[in-house]
Amino acid sequence: MAKVITLNPPLSRREERALIRAFQLSAANDYPNPDRTGCPKGVALLKGIATKKLAPSHPIIQHVAECSPCFREMMHLRRDLNTLRFLKMAAATLTIALMAVLIKKR
Repeated sequence: MAKVITLNPPLSRREERALIRAFQLSAANDYPNPDRTGCPKGVALLKGIATKKLAPSHPIIQHVAECSPCFREMMHLRRDLNTLRFLKMAAATLTIALMAVLIKKR
């Protein structure tokens, strides 16, 4: 069984975000793969990671952690999906507000 390391005291939210950002920058830049060796064909698997639909044990996750081009592409897909999710929520909110105004005017 792997030994669990605990931090004492635990990281603050700001420190945790800074650590995650450092890991992301490292993954995005420190593992060049100019020949794209082992990279998935198409975006389906990367989209599966971006949407958190792949099991953590899926082998492609380890590849993405060690391949800067795949990591950057997955992060780009994730940003696009988050933007789309935000736009859908904004459109739904606007639609509800517009319907409320139209109903009130009757």
